[in-house]
Amino acid sequence: MLATGLRNWSCSGHSSGQQFQKSIQGRLPFSRRRAYRVLAGEKRSVNRARWAQLSPSSPPEQAESTATQTDGLVQAAAAALQSSVFPQIDALVGANIQRVQHAFKKARIGPHHFAGSTGYGHGDLGRAAFDEVMAEVMGAEAAIVRTQFVSGTHAIATALWSVLRPGDRMLAVAGRPYDTMEEVIGLRGTTGHGSLREWGVGYDELSLAADGSIDWD
Repeated sequence: MLATGLRNWSCSGHSSGQQFQKSIQGRLPFSRRRAYRVLAGEKRSVNRARWAQLSPSSPPEQAESTATQTDGLVQAAAAALQSSVFPQIDALVGANIQRVQHAFKKARIGPHHFAGSTGYGHGDLGRAAFDEVMAEVMGAEAAIVRTQFVSGTHAIATALWSVLRPGDRMLAVAGRPYDTMEEVIGLRGTTGHGSLREWGVGYDELSLAADGSIDWD
């Protein structure tokens, strides 16, 4: 009763109603203060329920019509994409599968290539056959496939050191290489780490053309 009276008095426009609420609420027992808070917020809760029941700004029929039109546009775009792009992807996938199958057939891959080895790699038929398959698939003269390569720079550096000898000259036809390759070549970095330049390998580079392509002229 006390809480109800306080709420009604504060809502009646009394000039000191809010101050009276604050002063009295702190003196009420805990159970009475809880009831007071619930009653004081009752009017706002009723408003929230009333607002939730209000109709949306646009009629439901108009919203459904807009959604139907949007779905139609999305379906048309998906159909156009499917008819133009997906056949190209399927053709590319089919060509790659045939190339891999041809490489497996040429290397005469069999169950014996999947047998275990000693770990030293001496006479490892599976490893040699895998290198042969990758070279055929990639169109290279030879390939080396190892899990020990920790990065692309590691793999490229291994290939460069395997084919270049002191007195040879390396030519970069696509401009200056990226930063970690500069250290491998010896263009920057700490000296004495065994770069290609320290091994007597020369280096030249060609800048790209104005359109970003390789300048073959």
